Amino acid sequence: MEMTRRALLGGGAAAVVLAAASSTLAQAPGPAPRVKGPRVWLDLDQAELDAAYDQSVYAPSLQQIVGRYATNSSAANALSFATLVRQAPPWMKTLIGAFGRFVV
Repeated sequence: MEMTRRALLGGGAAAVVLAAASSTLAQAPGPAPRVKGPRVWLDLDQAELDAAYDQSVYAPSLQQIVGRYATNSSAANALSFATLVRQAPPWMKTLIGAFGRFVV
């Protein structure tokens, strides 16, 4: 096998890329393992049990969702009852007509 300049430069470039990638792709050390406290329920300590009930872990956009609820609620409250009845589907108008006297 004959060694050409192209093969030599290609091998050198590959070595440089591999060396740079190995240091870039290396994983950072994780957090130190937490010392578990006394068991509270099943195999969970109090900190793990509190973390299981923290909904912000499962829904990180909770503040945005609650803000959207508030905006939609204020928009619905701005409509009058007459406007809601006018925009209601026919089956709902029938119910409102039958039970309208009970609506506050």
